[in-house]
Amino acid sequence: MKISLLPSPLSVLVCAWIATSTVDGLRIPHPHRTPTGQTMSVVRRSPPRISGDEVEAWTREKTAALVAKYGGGSPSARKRSVGMNLLTDQQFDSSYFGSIAVGTPPISYNVILDTGSADLWIAASSNQTSTSGKESIPLYNPTGSSSSTGSSTPFSVTYGSGSVAGVLGSDKVQFAGFEVANQEFGLVNEATPQLLSTPVSGLMGMAFQSIASSGATPLWQTIVNGGSLDAPLMAFHLTRMINASQATDLEFGGTFTFGAVNNTLFQGDIDYQDSPSGAPGYWILDLADITSQGQTISVPTGDAAWAAIDTGTTGIAGPTSVLTELYATIPGSQPLQGSTGFWSIPCDTDFTVSMRFGSSNNSWSISPADFRLQQLDETTCVGAFFALPTSSSGRTPTWIVGDTFLKNVYTVFRATPLSVGFAPLSPVAVSLSNPSLPVPSPTLAPTPNSVNLTIMDSDLIKLVNKLQDTFANLGGELDMPQLAVVGSQSAGKSSVLETIVGRDFLPRGQGIVTRRPLVLQLIHTPAPDPPTSTYTEWGQFLHIDKRFTDFNEIRKEIEQETFRVAGQNKGISKLPIHLRIYSPNVLDLTLVDLPGLTKLPVGDQPSDIEKQIRSLVIDYISKQNCVILAVSAANVDLANSESLKLARSVDPQGRRTIGVLTKLDLMDAGTNALDVLTGRVYPLKLGFIGVVNRSQQDINSEKSMSDALDSETEFFKNHPSYRNIAHKNGTTYLARTLNQVLMNHIREKLPDMKARLNTLMGQAQQELNTFGDDAMYGDTNQQGGLILRLMTQFARDFVSSIEGTNADISTKELSGGARIYYIFNDVFGIALASIDATHNLENQDIRTAIRNSTGPRPSLFVPEIAFDLLVKPQIKLLEAPSVRCVELVYEELVKICHNCTSPDLQRFPKLHAQLVEVVSELLRERLGPTTEYTQSLIEIQTAYINTNHPAFISGSTAAQAPIPTKTIAPPRNGTAPLAGSSVERANGAGGSAVRLVGRDVYGSDSTLQSGLMAGKRLEGSDAAYDMKSLGKHIEAIGNLDVDSRLAQREEMETNLIRSLIASYFNIVRQTIQDLVPKAIMHLLVNFTSQQVQNRLVSSLYKPDMFNDLLNEDEALVAERARVKALLDAYKEAFRTLSEVTLKST
Repeated sequence: MKISLLPSPLSVLVCAWIATSTVDGLRIPHPHRTPTGQTMSVVRRSPPRISGDEVEAWTREKTAALVAKYGGGSPSARKRSVGMNLLTDQQFDSSYFGSIAVGTPPISYNVILDTGSADLWIAASSNQTSTSGKESIPLYNPTGSSSSTGSSTPFSVTYGSGSVAGVLGSDKVQFAGFEVANQEFGLVNEATPQLLSTPVSGLMGMAFQSIASSGATPLWQTIVNGGSLDAPLMAFHLTRMINASQATDLEFGGTFTFGAVNNTLFQGDIDYQDSPSGAPGYWILDLADITSQGQTISVPTGDAAWAAIDTGTTGIAGPTSVLTELYATIPGSQPLQGSTGFWSIPCDTDFTVSMRFGSSNNSWSISPADFRLQQLDETTCVGAFFALPTSSSGRTPTWIVGDTFLKNVYTVFRATPLSVGFAPLSPVAVSLSNPSLPVPSPTLAPTPNSVNLTIMDSDLIKLVNKLQDTFANLGGELDMPQLAVVGSQSAGKSSVLETIVGRDFLPRGQGIVTRRPLVLQLIHTPAPDPPTSTYTEWGQFLHIDKRFTDFNEIRKEIEQETFRVAGQNKGISKLPIHLRIYSPNVLDLTLVDLPGLTKLPVGDQPSDIEKQIRSLVIDYISKQNCVILAVSAANVDLANSESLKLARSVDPQGRRTIGVLTKLDLMDAGTNALDVLTGRVYPLKLGFIGVVNRSQQDINSEKSMSDALDSETEFFKNHPSYRNIAHKNGTTYLARTLNQVLMNHIREKLPDMKARLNTLMGQAQQELNTFGDDAMYGDTNQQGGLILRLMTQFARDFVSSIEGTNADISTKELSGGARIYYIFNDVFGIALASIDATHNLENQDIRTAIRNSTGPRPSLFVPEIAFDLLVKPQIKLLEAPSVRCVELVYEELVKICHNCTSPDLQRFPKLHAQLVEVVSELLRERLGPTTEYTQSLIEIQTAYINTNHPAFISGSTAAQAPIPTKTIAPPRNGTAPLAGSSVERANGAGGSAVRLVGRDVYGSDSTLQSGLMAGKRLEGSDAAYDMKSLGKHIEAIGNLDVDSRLAQREEMETNLIRSLIASYFNIVRQTIQDLVPKAIMHLLVNFTSQQVQNRLVSSLYKPDMFNDLLNEDEALVAERARVKALLDAYKEAFRTLSEVTLKST
């Protein structure tokens, strides 16, 4: 199965809790197009009273329902063996249900949320049962979903009050903001009449796969296994209306949360208790004991203590022996006559009953109001605890703990580790048990089988107007239902709008006149009675606080506002102008006038004007919430209509397009548009409407709108082709139709809007959370804690980056400590290897040193003084790369310091800059001692020449061994020697051969071909191996002077000295290559890592600096304000939606 998280993190899904009447069972869903997020509101219905004559049937059916659900009855009634146990007898019970969306496109269905079962079931469209005159149930139609997969696998379930049967199928299912593809569920096509009634179409089991009769993984479990949730849990808060005298059939019933807990609904900690090992696939806890009236009642242990926590059950069921002892503590209780396993209790008696689970020390009390399951008469009630027959299975729970208990706690079902947790309800949660709270708006969908719900007409357009005003200046992402007017230039769009308004107010002229979308809100105002001399019609723009009573000024303001944004040329802008017109002569209507479609640029129009306009129009009409008003001229072939062509590209089936034919009076003689108006040429679901506008001559002669309407009416009434359909044409009929179309469209899209708002609110809240709470920055204690936390995090990130334990380690390039290792191994190592011990010593230099060391006497052997004199400057060649190695490591540490940041730290640029500066200062302090120590290592080597070193070759050995030499070509482009060395070119010639003792650095040595710099060589006039930057290799180069011919003895002495110098230099080089990295790590890297935290605290943790350090970035403050304003706008829009009045037709 494929799981995807819908764009939305924490949205609200409308749910309901309904207690059934004598014939009510499951109820109809209100399908919607978009599922909601991780949080659901719940609606409930209060239970009615039952009479004494009905007690026996009621108790028998309730017992049978639980027996069927948990086993112990006949095989046909057991869920695991025969399939879906979805419908229990709701006759005198209550239930909680939420919405799921099924299919493509998604349609929502209300289903009971049942943690006591594991199968999903929905009533299918082939249901043949009667609903006893009640409203029909919304049915799932697999043929209407492109993602549905059918099967012929049958199933059936029998209850004490009826049965259901059908087949298994699969489809895309969305729940609480998540989507599962190919979810298997039951399609019921046969059901006993009492089992199906509005507004529920099925049941969703929220237990485990092991008890699913279909064998399918439950929807919630698939989502958890997919890893999409923040936490593998789901939580319920259920309200109490049973004791509310003002409660009606439908009331707000609580909240379901998926993947998180709602901290506002509970207080204290959640008391999790693990499910016992070996328990079946229910949510099982061990019931420890029950306390009633201060007396502790023991319960059997082991399997007999297993209690299923079941949101799909109203009461609490248990063994007769324990319940007998329980009711014995309640004065006036007695076995209920005509029933088995139920007790009657006095309605006016208050008593305290509590339950304890597992090893917890918490005992959870049950409200006396919840303990009264049903009221029989004025004085007698039915207790919520009732007895079940003992199960023969031995693997089913002995106790069933339902909503009677769960209404008193906040309940969390946790999949990993497997456990159930309870927490005390918060005051906020308790306050929600209030019948005065609004019921969440029912969700609707255009299904023929769904219940008809309507919204008060006067509220619909006002609703959209409120939302448009709310988001006008914030750029919110909520797509609201609207009418977009589309047409070619000179098709008569402006004339149609002006005729609807009854006023001249739109700019007119040649070419493109409408260059910005005009959101036109027509608001009907009642005519004054008696009539007054004051203005009854006026306009008001959203961008200016002024009332315009002169409609000519409205035209000028539109032109000026267009020029201000779109400029004086003929370019266009997507930024809309918002205009409201108040008049007793208009119907409530909202339209968007878009620029006219054009083909070729004219005059100073941009060359891509066609593309600009088409893009702007498509941005509006491609939204599913937009009804397209396609205006076409009747005197032009309909096949050439640009507006209809564009509308068809986004609405191929013509479901949301209404056609308007203008200029019917200008058609050629003998032709008419009757076939078009009657839908025989170009069928549209919303049809075509013809209008006759004023001509340019009428406008020039200032023909009034009322006269124009009269002329239009006469035209249709007297035209031989149109008089039979005159009542369905004309501007007046168009205005009424648009009003009705828009209201129907809004009514259809209200659930989508609310669901989308839920998603947007969750996204905006999450984004706002990333900016932090600006309210805490005035508290010094909170400021200090925040700074200390950010310091610690910065120091931890710095150290972990060096050690390679950072969570955000790059896989694309070396970073942090790995770059330091690269400096030691590749850069520094190769730099030392590239130095030739005798590369800069000419034969003449060696001969002169030998002669100077012997004075006037001829030498019999090579003098030792000459060796010391020559080898010490060569050892000094190791100092420059060693010091540069220190500098490179220092630079890398500074770079690591600058890269240590976090989203929280980015909010405070001054604090981040100070943290970097303090660490940089610490590094600078350590740079001097580290450099000095590194230089001292070289000085130590020159202070004492140890010719007794085991690796040093003796003079006789050197005299006998052939001198290792290597002839190499000069490096490309005449690169210079290592900076700081004494290597020089010989005579400036680049073509001389070089004798090199040591490692081959030009490519033949394979050990130099690896690492970050592998394969790269320097070009230009830089050093052969430039250590000035980490990104360059060090290459060695040297050219020898052309030697004068030496005597045989002098040549032997010179070669011997070279061999001795090379041997001793190699010893020192290996020592330096080993000691320098160790010194750097000890004196610079490790010291800084150990002291960085202390240095940050001592330097920056000062109360007088807090305000300055926590001065946020101005851009971030502005962005937080923008997101907060957007979130407030979303909340305002949600409240606006809740203000809509709903009534059943």
